[in-house]
Amino acid sequence: MNLNRTLPALAALGCAICHAQIVYTPVIVPGQAAPGSTGSFNGPQSPAIQAPGRTAVFAFLINTPNPGFDSSGIWQATGSGVTLVAIANQPIAGSGGAAVGTIGQPTQNRAGGVLAPASLAASGATNGVLIYSAGAGAQVAVREGDPAPGIPGATFNEVGLAGVPDFALNDSGRIAFLAPLVGPPPANSAAMFVGDASTQTYTLVAQRGQAAPLPGGPPMTFITAPSINGAGDVAFFSNLGGSPFAALFLKPSGSPLQSALAVGDPAPGLPAGWTFTSLVGQNSGPPHFNNNGVFAVSGGAAAPGGFPNTVGLWRGAPGALQLVAQKGEAAPGHPQGARFNDFQALINRTGGLAFYSNLDFGAQNAGVWMALPGGPVRLLTLLNVQAPDMPPGTLITSISNGGIGFNNRAEGLVNASMNYVVNSTPANGIFAGRPGRLRKVVASGDPLEVSPGVFRTPISIFCWTWNSPDSGRQVSINDRGEIAFSCNFVGGGGATFIARLPHPCPGDATSDDLVGFSDLNVVLAAFNTVLGNPAYNPDADFDQDDDVDFADINATLSAFNSGC
Repeated sequence: MNLNRTLPALAALGCAICHAQIVYTPVIVPGQAAPGSTGSFNGPQSPAIQAPGRTAVFAFLINTPNPGFDSSGIWQATGSGVTLVAIANQPIAGSGGAAVGTIGQPTQNRAGGVLAPASLAASGATNGVLIYSAGAGAQVAVREGDPAPGIPGATFNEVGLAGVPDFALNDSGRIAFLAPLVGPPPANSAAMFVGDASTQTYTLVAQRGQAAPLPGGPPMTFITAPSINGAGDVAFFSNLGGSPFAALFLKPSGSPLQSALAVGDPAPGLPAGWTFTSLVGQNSGPPHFNNNGVFAVSGGAAAPGGFPNTVGLWRGAPGALQLVAQKGEAAPGHPQGARFNDFQALINRTGGLAFYSNLDFGAQNAGVWMALPGGPVRLLTLLNVQAPDMPPGTLITSISNGGIGFNNRAEGLVNASMNYVVNSTPANGIFAGRPGRLRKVVASGDPLEVSPGVFRTPISIFCWTWNSPDSGRQVSINDRGEIAFSCNFVGGGGATFIARLPHPCPGDATSDDLVGFSDLNVVLAAFNTVLGNPAYNPDADFDQDDDVDFADINATLSAFNSGC
């Protein structure tokens, strides 16, 4: 190909990709027949999405033969159909013929694998399990009563039933999970494991009461929910029964457990002698890290003696953290120059951060910011500002610190409340994009087309937030810019949709908001490939048609040497 002649000619055609709109696909709607049941869908919950075009949904059913026993389950949904993963009152592989009793919220990986907590209705016992599906029905992955590997005489107890998602699933089907134990004394009665969900082979990562890999070997007293990245590395926080009292731990695949960061460690970027005094997540987790082993860490730090002190946000691999922002710094983009108070952050594969912070200023006292590698901290949105693409005077009134999401092409997601009501219910909406280009995805009161020519009005919108894209946990925005959400409708019932965003910066294949030779090289390396080809790169597919062709090269050239 003669690039010197062909590419400039293509660039002259302009960039139609730049003006693309959000595309909405209803995948579960009220009254739709539920595969695997004689009932129909009525109340889908927050859906998880990582796989292209496919979402895993927990849903309630109506018109089933045994309401209360067979009226819930998990399905995978696409624009072309819905398939059953598991349903209450029916057995699954590995259950010994026992029917599923209850099912919890699922997580999904990029290959379409699904992991979820459940129970088996067997002999009146709880029989907690984790169920796993690689695309052809579910099987038991972990079961209450099974031997706990690496702990002689111990068995799993009520696994998956702790009321929080104490498990994570990576793209190759490896899982990390925290399980209560029967057999050991109370001080040792919980442990974390990692392994292959399809073969049910697991190894011990850490046990409550175990000596931590730190000077003096303080015992682990409380282990939090895990994250697992694409390499199979597992990260978690634990409180400790002695100094330093809390730490972030990393179990690299194939290597021993290590401390990634502990209270008392030096706090990089602050004056000599300053150390960490607390870690956000040490009492709850999960940690936030990516497939390259880079963490987002926030917490308190202080000078010797505890004063002065501050709160900061760091990014980096263990032993190589860099300070990104700290308490008292001016919050970029705030009209009154408010200052940061605290930080809770997500991290994507390039090391980009999306974080929430409370501020020291009146009504606009919180917001969301993004910090891409090598770039400045930039405002995504504040409280009490005009909601994007909404009628004038419609304000964002609250964003919980768990109300944000992030993907690997540097799009932030915000689930926010607003200052109006629908059907006597406070309104909320999902907004997504990059700084300066945040746009509405869906909001309470928006008419949504559930079938050709049939529209329903949503009251409340639901999605998963507060997990990093490579952490193996539930997310509602994937790397393709697809957002899975569910909603309740005026008049009853609910639905699940997949909304596909146009690329946030056509031509930018490296997610740095700049278009140059590095982006052109990425596109050329993937040129003439399609989804499923190992050389296909979704970062280079700007028109999102599942191939990399001249339209994608043209988008790069049209924006060449410019920013977004």
